[in-house]
Amino acid sequence: MVGTLSISSRDLKTCLQVRLLRSYAPEQVYLIEDKQSESEPVYSLRLREPIGERLYAEHLPIRIAEEVLTDKELKQFKKI
Repeated sequence: MVGTLSISSRDLKTCLQVRLLRSYAPEQVYLIEDKQSESEPVYSLRLREPIGERLYAEHLPIRIAEEVLTDKELKQFKKI
């Protein structure tokens, strides 16, 4: 049960990140590779204007981004 909840939470987070990108990238949010990540390679979802004190909307593993986004979307969403 705990494993299923963890997977569901992860999938929901990915779904929300993709929705954010598809709705607002690249004008208000974009992908940038996080070079400081010590785990697997990840993108940060970077906000152009802070919300509160936050400029990032969490990390998205590159392998997941490549599974759920098209090549065209990846290119578009990485526009800075």
